[in-house]
Amino acid sequence: MKAEPGDFLTGLLVLFAILIVTVAVVWVSPVHSARPVPLYTEASQLGGVTLETPVLLNGFKVGQVDMIDPNVAPDGRVFFRIRMAMQWQIASSDATPYRTGMRVRLVPPPFEVFGTATIHLIPPATPGEPLQP
Repeated sequence: MKAEPGDFLTGLLVLFAILIVTVAVVWVSPVHSARPVPLYTEASQLGGVTLETPVLLNGFKVGQVDMIDPNVAPDGRVFFRIRMAMQWQIASSDATPYRTGMRVRLVPPPFEVFGTATIHLIPPATPGEPLQP
């Protein structure tokens, strides 16, 4: 079998395409980004909060809900322990924006059928000590 004149060029293009796809997959994979740190809160009602609900700090997405665990208190009331996977540091800063005294507000979706609930982290009026990961 004799090789055609364009076979070598076609082979190089295929190898180049495979290289580009491999680099793109590694670039956007979660392994390439920083590992999220869990932050927990408890709520008596979920108000539309589900897995992957965004967590916002001053309107900026800093994490998402990755676990909701229903629990029963000794007095029989049901409450939910919510784990949020948080981006611990913003951009290239070494400081963390999460402080003791932060409050959590669950915001239901604007419409019952449409929209997404969100969790808002509310910084304290006087910043407390930085939380540790």
